Amino acid sequence: MWVALGFVTLVASVGYQWWMRWHYSWAGVEDNLAGILCKTKVRSRQGLDYGLLVGIDAPETFRFQLKREGGWDRFFKWAGLTHEHQFGYSGFDSLVYVESDDQHLFNSLAGNSQFLHAAQHMFAAQCEDRWLKRIVCARGRLWMVIGCGDGYTKTSRERNRDFAANLLPHLQHMQKELDACMPDASAVERDRYLVPAVVVLALSSGLALAGVISWARSLLSPEFILDIEALKYSAWVVTACVVGSLALAALLSLKGSSRLHLVLTELALVGTFGAWSTSSSVLRDINVEFDLSPASHVQRTLVGKSVHKSKRFFRPTSTTYLLQHQGWPGDTRKRSVAVSAATYEKASIGDTLEFEEHQGYFGWRWAKFKAWKPAAAVEPAT
Repeated sequence: MWVALGFVTLVASVGYQWWMRWHYSWAGVEDNLAGILCKTKVRSRQGLDYGLLVGIDAPETFRFQLKREGGWDRFFKWAGLTHEHQFGYSGFDSLVYVESDDQHLFNSLAGNSQFLHAAQHMFAAQCEDRWLKRIVCARGRLWMVIGCGDGYTKTSRERNRDFAANLLPHLQHMQKELDACMPDASAVERDRYLVPAVVVLALSSGLALAGVISWARSLLSPEFILDIEALKYSAWVVTACVVGSLALAALLSLKGSSRLHLVLTELALVGTFGAWSTSSSVLRDINVEFDLSPASHVQRTLVGKSVHKSKRFFRPTSTTYLLQHQGWPGDTRKRSVAVSAATYEKASIGDTLEFEEHQGYFGWRWAKFKAWKPAAAVEPAT
């Protein structure tokens, strides 16, 4: 059951990430900055503001991103793996990196000083720990992403709005230039690298999402792997194969595009974590679920108790009650099992925890917590 659920989770996670990346948009509130109608969305986490999104309408047939060019971008261009279009404006070309392979966009904006100077001015602007992170055009909207370094202050939100108000007229200039050169064909038809990039990124982030879900589920499972090093080694082998395959697919389908190094970077960071966490969970489930070996009963002595409190997505606080027991035969590490609050209150140091041990489908021993027994109720071994 858990193996099938793991694969369903993986497919659903990849599908969700595909939908999110393909329908690249966000929901904001109607606003007015610098006398210009726009939509805004505060970027915050746990009451801490870390940025602001400000968007205006734009042609639906354009899809591109602009960001500040960095050393990683220059290295891949120097290595010949990434190609970024140069507009011939030294101030813009050296400051701004264009994530697009749309030749119509390049031809239309060639020599367009209004658009290029507006973008250059926006990325060059910096004020009170505020900066422009990127400009995005997608799904009929042109928006800017503003970052800030003082989100913990009470005045941070207003300062973000003031900074955005200074940049918004330049964003509006860019919008007008795009309106003047709106193509008939969609961005997918003009940019052949767009779909492969979204596919690889959706697979990478989908693996990460599925890995997080599987890891959270494993915390609630009564089964645990004893030969954990063997599991880790096998998971790394699978991870190398998965990430290597995705990297090869990216190199073959995106070589010479402006997005190759950005896709490879996310794949190395997010995809590696996702592939390892997902593969370790799937291998663990197969080792347990497909195992037909007989169980051997093992008793361990209770040596400690602890309560762990953590925040969850849907509940403000989650409490886990843990009973610590002696290391397994041949394994000196102390382990813990989660129990109910009632069992936790009744349990005392020196009591007995009973487990079932199995050999495992792959030969990786695993065990399952069965019961707690008071020390006085345990029959002496014969």
